[in-house]
Amino acid sequence: QHTCRQVGVNIHARLAVLVADTDPARARNLLDTACTIDPINEEIARLAMTAHSQTGNTTAVRTRLTALTQALHTIDEEPSEETHRLARRLLHPTSPRTDKRST
Repeated sequence: QHTCRQVGVNIHARLAVLVADTDPARARNLLDTACTIDPINEEIARLAMTAHSQTGNTTAVRTRLTALTQALHTIDEEPSEETHRLARRLLHPTSPRTDKRST
């Protein structure tokens, strides 16, 4: 069962990479499906959060982080600091800094 789940996740993730440039919505959907197949896979969840952010859907970024957190809690784990950092960056992008030094 674990092997089948992992194969399903890998297929969806690879397809998402292949279509990301030409069909970001499809890539996002493929990654969401991969998250459904393996809800505790942080790497896939981070890819899905990034895909949602790239299509401007911050609500889906929050939803994906919440789903991951809940899934990890079922095995007494929590999202890594890397995942939390990514979520903060995607949800609260900083405005570009301007360099006021003269050149």
